[in-house]
Amino acid sequence: MALSPQAHFDLKLFARQVAGGDYGSGIPVEVTISEVLASGTGSGQATKVFQDVRTLALSTDENLDFQTLLDPFGTALGLTKIKWLIIQAASANAADLRLTPGSANGWDAFLSPSAALGPDIPQLDVQAGTALVLVNSAAGYVVDAAHKVLNVENLSGAASGIYTITIVGI
Repeated sequence: MALSPQAHFDLKLFARQVAGGDYGSGIPVEVTISEVLASGTGSGQATKVFQDVRTLALSTDENLDFQTLLDPFGTALGLTKIKWLIIQAASANAADLRLTPGSANGWDAFLSPSAALGPDIPQLDVQAGTALVLVNSAAGYVVDAAHKVLNVENLSGAASGIYTITIVGI
């Protein structure tokens, strides 16, 4: 399946640090990230898109296997590289969502070890109303048989956790 005709990712941040004195109207800070992926399997290209809104019951987790997730047409994604990954936690969530590599064939492409879980178990918490955005348009994050499962855990013991996951890759 090909992207038609391409995928766009645009993020712009503009902020102004304001202080009295000689700075007058403040010091502007501006960051712009703009990426375009064409259809294909090389650098700056992708062929697959996945998006789903998922609900985790209280204090539960799920393993997302990036090679067996089904696209909207019922076909396994079979990802080998992730170019863009966005995980958006719903603002109504009562607690964070914790991302860790799956216990078997864990995908840890961007995670660092955590003192809380031990030096060999990386983690990242996504707070309610926030998003994790990973962009690696050129090389992509590798997905293979030994590195393909991301675990998402709802840390709330009182309510369901909802998140939207979006993946663009090869």
